[in-house]
Amino acid sequence: MKITGVIAELNPFHNGHAYLFQKARELTGADYCVVIMSGDFVQRGVPALTDKYTRTKAALANGADLVIELPALYATSSAELFAFGAVSMLNRLSGIQSLCFGCETDELPLLEKIAGFLISEPESYREALRQNIRSGMTYPAARSSALCRCFPDQGDRIRAVLSAPNNILAIEYLKALRMQNSPIRPVPILRCDSGFYSRQIRPPYAPATALRSMIYSENQAALSSGVPGKLPDDIQNYIPGSALDAMTADQGGFYPIHEDALSLPLHYRLLSLTDRDQSFSDFLDVGKDFSNRIKKNLYSYQTFTGFSNLCKSKEFTQARVNRGLLHIFLDLRQQHLKLAQEWGYTPYGRVLGCRKEASLLLSHFQKQAELTLFTRPARAESVLNGSWSLLWRSDVHASHLYQMLINSCYHVPMIHEYRRPVLGL
Repeated sequence: MKITGVIAELNPFHNGHAYLFQKARELTGADYCVVIMSGDFVQRGVPALTDKYTRTKAALANGADLVIELPALYATSSAELFAFGAVSMLNRLSGIQSLCFGCETDELPLLEKIAGFLISEPESYREALRQNIRSGMTYPAARSSALCRCFPDQGDRIRAVLSAPNNILAIEYLKALRMQNSPIRPVPILRCDSGFYSRQIRPPYAPATALRSMIYSENQAALSSGVPGKLPDDIQNYIPGSALDAMTADQGGFYPIHEDALSLPLHYRLLSLTDRDQSFSDFLDVGKDFSNRIKKNLYSYQTFTGFSNLCKSKEFTQARVNRGLLHIFLDLRQQHLKLAQEWGYTPYGRVLGCRKEASLLLSHFQKQAELTLFTRPARAESVLNGSWSLLWRSDVHASHLYQMLINSCYHVPMIHEYRRPVLGL
């Protein structure tokens, strides 16, 4: 059987994702498509627009055969760690032949050239990077400039490639595949919308950033009123009908979560740790300097987004600040990363959903995969060893915190993770 993998957030699921799944099958001749998907919190360091079950339903209805959750440690971390964790999961499944990913360029040789250079990091590159950082550049800008200096004949092209987030993720996927000696073949698929950051809307494709903006604008008043949200009238031009149905099926309403839903619980968490004189530097993506910046600005806190802007600087990008604050909220610490580095791979995968027609695929993985796959969350503790269960408990905690956000915004009852069945079976 031919199996292709896709790594995604699907936040929200839209026509571009359906196109990606379709092209993945066409270009690889795959019989099955396996999706490694972020859970309830995403790589930008914020809550997902809708919960992972809603997004799983949409994926299964639009081309995915099996959806496996990416543990929160990886899903909410830097592009490098995000890619490492997801690629490791695909590697440890038995029989994945290809990894398909959307990006702003399908020039695979150029992407592989950059990936290889970033793995080897010759001294000329490291010195240029150090000079750029000392001059006050942010790390992404410093890296882009250093690479351009090392390849002056392709500088403009490399700069353009590194300005697009999906290209950066593509490069990290290629790095992870090479560093893990993976036999999986990378297959870039050119995006068909206006780009990650674009807010332009041209049917039938629109980037997730623009769609989230549309949905948040429509629901500003509803986000804390207890009244279910409302989908914009023309959203059906950009999101498949089955995905829209999934958005409104759970508990009888649409419950979008904005990043500022974090405002009050995060403020409480920061104050509690400060009043107990605990440092923030032990949390993932924080460190001593960022910890000091949090303490300096803490009593000017009003909202999550406002506080994130206060803490942002040349040294700390918006995404880095968001991730650090989210890791404090989720209680993800340096020790979690240390354990992951000691393992050298992602130890387990939780199956969120599987099409009935793909039950043989799931059975194949459960028998052959090196990855510990489980479908019953309540049995995870008995399946995972002590250090691995620490990571699993952080996933359960993250899911319950997301449920808390839905509850506080819309007064919807919480559901324990252990009562969640695999969707589609």
